[in-house]
Amino acid sequence: SQIICRRDGNCEVTKHTRLGCTTCRLKKCFSIGMDPNLIRIADRRDSRINNMKQETMV
Repeated sequence: SQIICRRDGNCEVTKHTRLGCTTCRLKKCFSIGMDPNLIRIADRRDSRINNMKQETMV
């Protein structure tokens, strides 16, 4: 799935507004040097969380 900014990619990203627009937050992260390979894929993240839950139940 693709994330799209509702404000034409011009959102202000600060400590207080960073949760408002994922697209602009990622754009800012990439502009300051974040490696795109560090983004967790939802399926991989969810399976890891489920594995941790199962391990704690044992």
